Amino acid sequence: MDFAGLTRGQEVLDVATGTGHAALYAGTKVGAEHRSVVGIDIAEDMVQLANSYAKALSRHNVRFE
Repeated sequence: MDFAGLTRGQEVLDVATGTGHAALYAGTKVGAEHRSVVGIDIAEDMVQLANSYAKALSRHNVRFE
């Protein structure tokens, strides 16, 4: 993520997000003003786990589907 050059206000799509760690980190880079990061994964258990991490970390700008 550091090499992606993310800045505040950008929108991010994390494909094959897995547990969502990269998306959660991206959320800290782009700001929490609105839902700016979406992580997607084919595995429902990974999506559920990633959403639980986002909730535990109070990352309201990141969601997983």
